[in-house]
Amino acid sequence: MKKSFKVFFLDIGVRNALIDIEREIPERSDKGHIFENFFITEKIKDGNNLHIFPPELMFWRTRQGLEIDLVEKNGVELNAYECKWSRDEKYSFSTFLKFYTNAKTNIVNPENLI
Repeated sequence: MKKSFKVFFLDIGVRNALIDIEREIPERSDKGHIFENFFITEKIKDGNNLHIFPPELMFWRTRQGLEIDLVEKNGVELNAYECKWSRDEKYSFSTFLKFYTNAKTNIVNPENLI
């Protein structure tokens, strides 16, 4: 087993300044990463503001490279989120659900984000 991490910015402008990108989001090759960063930081804020015991947030990755962007554990409840810039992007949770059969899965994109 190997532990790994992801880095997210609470202010995406800092990230943009560090990598020196000023183009509008639809024109950028990293728009999916920006959307994922936005969604996850909003979940962090939501967990810290609305819950006495904030949910544990993590991501899931196999050795083969399959990944779930965000797994939210709240008690025994698991919610898995895959962030996609376009609703046309497909993703399968089948491998994840083999290990976590009771998890709820969600594909999040800018159109269905509430």
